[in-house]
Amino acid sequence: MFEELDLPLSINTSSEDPSATFFDPVLKRAVTYDVGVGYFTSGWIADTAQGISQFARSRGKGRWIVGHELQEKDLDCIVNSKTMADKEFQAKRIFEEEVDELLSVLKEDARLALAWLIRDGIVELKVAVPTNKLSGIYHAKNGIFSDGAGNDIAFSGSYNLTSRASSNWETIDIYRSWTSEEGRLRCEKKKHEFESTWQGRDPNLLIFTPTSTTLDKIKAYATTGSRPYSLPSGRPAVPQAIQNDEGKIRGYQEKAIKAWFAQNGQGLFCMATGAGKTITALTAATRLLDYFRTQQAKLVIVITVPYLHLGEQWADEAAFFGYDAIKCYGGKDKWLGTLQSAYNQLLSGDRDHIVAIAVNDTFKNSQFQSFLNGVRTNLLLVSDEVHNMGAENIAQKLPQQARFRIGLSATPIRHNDPFGTKAIFDYFGEPVIEFDIKDAIDAGFLCKYNYYPIVCELDPEELDEYIRLSKKIARLMAMGDKDDFSTSVKLELIKRAKLTGSSADKKRKLKQLLSDSQDRQHTLIYSSEAINDGKRDIDRIVQIVGRDCQWRVAKFTAEESKDQRAEILGSFRAGDIDAIVAIKCLDEGVDIPQTKTAYILASSTNPRQFIQRRGRVLRQYDGKGHASIYDFIAIPPLDKLGEDEETFNIEKSMVERELDRINEFAEISENYGHTLSTLRDIRKKLKLLGA
Repeated sequence: MFEELDLPLSINTSSEDPSATFFDPVLKRAVTYDVGVGYFTSGWIADTAQGISQFARSRGKGRWIVGHELQEKDLDCIVNSKTMADKEFQAKRIFEEEVDELLSVLKEDARLALAWLIRDGIVELKVAVPTNKLSGIYHAKNGIFSDGAGNDIAFSGSYNLTSRASSNWETIDIYRSWTSEEGRLRCEKKKHEFESTWQGRDPNLLIFTPTSTTLDKIKAYATTGSRPYSLPSGRPAVPQAIQNDEGKIRGYQEKAIKAWFAQNGQGLFCMATGAGKTITALTAATRLLDYFRTQQAKLVIVITVPYLHLGEQWADEAAFFGYDAIKCYGGKDKWLGTLQSAYNQLLSGDRDHIVAIAVNDTFKNSQFQSFLNGVRTNLLLVSDEVHNMGAENIAQKLPQQARFRIGLSATPIRHNDPFGTKAIFDYFGEPVIEFDIKDAIDAGFLCKYNYYPIVCELDPEELDEYIRLSKKIARLMAMGDKDDFSTSVKLELIKRAKLTGSSADKKRKLKQLLSDSQDRQHTLIYSSEAINDGKRDIDRIVQIVGRDCQWRVAKFTAEESKDQRAEILGSFRAGDIDAIVAIKCLDEGVDIPQTKTAYILASSTNPRQFIQRRGRVLRQYDGKGHASIYDFIAIPPLDKLGEDEETFNIEKSMVERELDRINEFAEISENYGHTLSTLRDIRKKLKLLGA
């Protein structure tokens, strides 16, 4: 409590550190923090990081009024508006337009902290702008803290809560409500002044809450890194920060949850990247737990993910809901004892739920399977990227005693694996929602994009090899089950895909496009995994991008360590490197919403791959506007197509296979007309030759 603190009457930065002497120790004990400042920059967040972290862990609540300096034309626009509603509309519009620039000034760690504090509902933000020409900025420099015992601490003065404030000579005065009647009255006065400003009763100021679009822009920064503080575990609940006034989340998410309960707690959530699969699943799980609590029953929640970094993301989201998840990865010594102890507490009545997050490798192992087999209470299995669960070595280990089941994926169908797909649908049930990329774009959760198919013709030697492989594939398929590709067929299909993905013309076209590009930052390049003449295709691509085109480039593959990957992603987000070249490591679970441009040199025929890649590029991010996708299409030389009757059907099939993907990408792009013109020449040639 505040009474434990020995605080000075005032502080000046020429002799004392305000953060160490005042802000950190007070924030660590505060339950509320109301503050009004004229300037808000990175320095203060960094300077008070320890106190802010403890304040967040304690689930403190902050109300922050931040001044926004206006240009003369913007101030005129607001002042000259006739009604208060018009003034507020103009102010919100101006702030929404400028928030990207304001946030870009903050250092990355400060921006991340602010995004998480607002996202977690710990900080409520309002903006102050003048309604007359007496001043161009809100000049308040005061705040009030309260603790759990009802004590208040108020401060005022020239400490601007900026990085400059601790380097220039600044001073603040401190008042405590419990030390004297004067202290109590001063605190009451500061509380009244703040409340009057917060409620918009100051005639010289316009106080407004940023629009939901503006707040979403700020919150989007939370996807760039983990929560920089921990949240307390307690009674899990759907966070108020993601609910509307009626206690509901997004409409389509509510429909999915309702349909899931109607299917007796089983079903697939087929939702595009950015549509909130994790939030939807955790909300469903929390409401299920709420129901069991009314029945004095218990619930074990097991969440499976394919990769460790996805496990960390789920742990962050679970903490947002108040869950203290047990992370089941990194070696059994780190989790097995904790998991068994938690289950024993469940049996003894000391707790009513467990949340365990397991990577798929852990889920399959004997220790975790033994735990699952021993669960004798209500069990909910949530599988992220559920298409992975159809693999034979894991499908047979899905717990049959799990009465409640949720499968999450943008597309749960397993390519060329009807038996694995059937296993997924048989176990998890039918989809309860199908919210695709078009739905996500229309709803504003993904950005719009332009799509450019880049036609690349195979060289004569490449075409000869393609035809040879195609004939071999046809012979092998004729000998086997058309619905169950043999290992030999799959190997030949992989060889053919590597051939088209690594064609020489693709590299020539890429080099030309990169040389002509005026916007280098935040670019992804997907390479083939082929090896030709002893050199990997990805290394050739890196050489073209870096040495030939003089871009700052990094390779992102399974060879790079976890720390190296984190460093690469950090440099990419910060704009210190222009492009990342990858094969498959960015296909699932890596969030880099800054990506504006993608060059796809190699794609499998698996629809899930290009759905995931497209979703990866279309993540919303401040200032992004729209994305651009360049899709490199391998085809035979069109001027010679059909010269050989024996190979014509193979050549035609190759083109048609590529056109399927083009249609998928193009039909909801912003420049569909441009794409149609590109396709028209190819289709015309095929139609004429096929007649």
